[in-house]
Amino acid sequence: PNSFTSKYVSRLSSGESSTKEICRKSIKSVSEMLNDESNVDETKFGMEELVCLTDDKLTCPDVSAEIVRIIFCDDGSDALMTKMLNLIEHSTLKGVSLQQYDSEGTKRHSLYLRNMALKALVNILSTVFQNETDPSISDKGHECGR
Repeated sequence: PNSFTSKYVSRLSSGESSTKEICRKSIKSVSEMLNDESNVDETKFGMEELVCLTDDKLTCPDVSAEIVRIIFCDDGSDALMTKMLNLIEHSTLKGVSLQQYDSEGTKRHSLYLRNMALKALVNILSTVFQNETDPSISDKGHECGR
């Protein structure tokens, strides 16, 4: 995992903060990184971070389950899900057609972000499936009505 994830996961092991609090801060940070599509490095890092946070092999199952719960159940995460779906459908965060881009580098960057969004979605669906088949992975008290 990269240094961003390591910083928060090491806080978990030291007992500095709760899993829920760290996961919320992590999702908020990812969402903020995806706010400015013109900042290529920040958006790339944000999507890579989302992939890491949703992958239970790079974090741990309870962290990835909490991240997924936040994405689906917390009110403030709708924007993050919308950005992911825009990347998957349109290869941009804003839902603008990829054909409107003028440079090859911008097209490559957008396609890279789309691939990262697809990886995050696969991780999310995998976590949802694992939680359905193995309830010990997540706390059932966190289910939402969506």
